[in-house]
Amino acid sequence: MPCFIPLNDNVEIHKLVLKNNSKELKSINVYGTTEWCLYNAVDDFSNFQRNYNIGEVEIGKNTIYHITEYRERRNHFSFFNVNRDIDGFDSDLDTFIGQMNSWTNPEAVTKGISFSSKASGWSPIAAFRNDIKLQPGEEITLIYLLGYTENDKEDKYLADGSINNKKALALIEKYSTVENVNQALDDLAQQWTKDLSKFQISSPNKKFDRMINIWNQYQCMTTYNLSRSASYFESGMGRGMGFRDSCQDILGFVHIIPEKARQRIIDIASIQFEDGSIHTIRKGVFRSNVLGVQTTYLQDRKYELPWSVIYLGKMAKFGVTEIQFHPNLPDIDIIDSYKCFGASYDNCDFNPIKSLKNVGVNSKMICRDDTGSGSNYKKAYLLTANGKKPTYAIHSMSTGSGGSSNDFSLMLNTTKNEMCNLVKD
Repeated sequence: MPCFIPLNDNVEIHKLVLKNNSKELKSINVYGTTEWCLYNAVDDFSNFQRNYNIGEVEIGKNTIYHITEYRERRNHFSFFNVNRDIDGFDSDLDTFIGQMNSWTNPEAVTKGISFSSKASGWSPIAAFRNDIKLQPGEEITLIYLLGYTENDKEDKYLADGSINNKKALALIEKYSTVENVNQALDDLAQQWTKDLSKFQISSPNKKFDRMINIWNQYQCMTTYNLSRSASYFESGMGRGMGFRDSCQDILGFVHIIPEKARQRIIDIASIQFEDGSIHTIRKGVFRSNVLGVQTTYLQDRKYELPWSVIYLGKMAKFGVTEIQFHPNLPDIDIIDSYKCFGASYDNCDFNPIKSLKNVGVNSKMICRDDTGSGSNYKKAYLLTANGKKPTYAIHSMSTGSGGSSNDFSLMLNTTKNEMCNLVKD
């Protein structure tokens, strides 16, 4: 079953060909499915209290649109389509899979039915059922499209209040026939032939030729497109594009797509400072308490929660522009949003100003910003001590129904006006 993304269109095409090679009538239920993400990898796998309440779909003709948060704040949506009238559908994962089942034995598939479920929260999916009957020698082709479209903010809806799906319908129409899909695949193959032909070798070893002429260049192009953003070292939600890696990767594809290599160099240079340093992050953990109070975390037992110290800024000679402190989970590779917050934690709140005073550091508040109420704030301070260079700091607090969290940051090489602008952002 060919699967590819055509040139210049945000759609993934799966072409399934079914042929009855027997001398008898064959009947088969074909299910095409996809499980939607919620566009935010961090939130998707962690904030279940929220993301199990936001899933939303819209059902169209042989199409399911994934419109989670489209009405609230997004200008994009995804869609799943099949080029044949469907005999059933589901858009809710739990309904489709069933209790005590998995993707190896979904209840809908084992029963040969569909439940016509419409997701409202929980885990939205798109699942189509086509009941196929094939005469001896008969062949049919099912074309599945997984697409993505964006609309301008003022053009999100049609006159009747429904989502503006014109771009999606145009893609569906474009790739609704076998001829158009085959042509798109041929165009893609020709593009690859053109790209790979820019560097070719011929040696006595055909396997060596194949590696250099095809797969090594293919891998370099893949690295360009993904830039190590999905690997054993990067999950797609942490460090992102590596500065050094992206620079060295350019050498592998500059002869294939020189104009895009040039743009990648410009993109990389845009985050580099005049002295050659770049903006980056380093993390560590340490053991701390504020005024003798330990922050704790309850899992299978209660234990003292370590703190994160995060260095941000220009790393030439390890110079930094900001140092953040806050209680955090023990794994220093866990994302920063896993701060001390919620019912499992105790003593997440801390007042660094009193603690600093105990060790001879004086503080003067220079500006503040209250967000919503006095319990949600950012405060900027000027810290001074005998024999020490004055330093600015920000203490912030955020509260909600689930608890509260605190941050404390030292801001280096900055001014009073810059500090107050940061606080008010």
